[in-house]
Amino acid sequence: MMATGLTTRRRMLAVLLGSCAMGPRLLAADEAAPELTAHQVIRLPARSENDRHPVITGMALSPDGRLLTTAGDDHLLYFWDTASGRLLHRAKGHSDWVRALAIRPDGRVLASAGHDGAILLWDAGTGEQMGTVATPSGAAIYQLAYSPDGKSLAAVGFESSARIYDPASGRLRLTLRADGADLRTAAFSTDGQLFAAAGRNGHVRLWNAASGQPTQDIQAATTRIRSIAFSPDSQHLVTAGDNCPVRLWSVADGSQLPELRGRAGKVHCVVFCGPDRLATGGADNVIRIWDLAASAESARLVGHEGTISALSWQAEQNLLVSGSFDTTVRLWQLPTAAAASTAARPTNPIE
Repeated sequence: MMATGLTTRRRMLAVLLGSCAMGPRLLAADEAAPELTAHQVIRLPARSENDRHPVITGMALSPDGRLLTTAGDDHLLYFWDTASGRLLHRAKGHSDWVRALAIRPDGRVLASAGHDGAILLWDAGTGEQMGTVATPSGAAIYQLAYSPDGKSLAAVGFESSARIYDPASGRLRLTLRADGADLRTAAFSTDGQLFAAAGRNGHVRLWNAASGQPTQDIQAATTRIRSIAFSPDSQHLVTAGDNCPVRLWSVADGSQLPELRGRAGKVHCVVFCGPDRLATGGADNVIRIWDLAASAESARLVGHEGTISALSWQAEQNLLVSGSFDTTVRLWQLPTAAAASTAARPTNPIE
């Protein structure tokens, strides 16, 4: 079923990021997942005619879907207005790859970090740098996460500690040890009660987000975990990484839920698309949509030509945004839960 009644904002977002002629059709549990191809993709701009386009290593979508920020190996941040399709700002502050972007839940402040070990804070509306958060180690930072109330900012990277800061003052609140983990991913629960981090050794550690007291240590894999996410109700946690199955866990007792059927390869990013679906992306250049009720893959979005490095979900518009090492960002419109058995179409560009 073709998407109809598209708003100007959705159309312009498609112009900015590219769109595809076909969208994912969510399948019955006994059907094979199709591979659907996206096209009409716009690449991020090169700095000069002779320069290459930057790969995308970080991405953040504002809660209302109006602002998209991307970053990569050119050390720059790109602020896009999704209402007009314009590149609003191109900002420089980092001296190395930018790996992590996180936007405060009110949409006003963006945090960025990467291989230079610095955490910078930006006015999301103007693209102006507002300040910095002092980091004690200077180690490369791989992921940032805001707490749901925006009062805490967590950072993990190429070391075995997660750090939680007060972004307003820049003060370090908590240092959470995860020995041997070489942390790559972190998340606050949706209710703000828990904080989780994982990395090289396959363990997921959970702490009380306020006190820093450990609550769970889950052996989720024997290989590196690259991405975790809490479910919208904070009751479950998903883990994914290097050549291990995508797994769901009970936050209450650490028990594993039925394993998702299908192989995802090396997964770099995972995001909940509502309470009953997941999206994963990774080194095989494919985005997989998972039906949690069926514990199985339901669709594949094919078109990226490089590792998928970032996924963001915008619930009101049922939009999945993907960023890749192939220097592109793509926009996919998924069906609502009520229309999950129908064909869906991504937004179409203005001709």
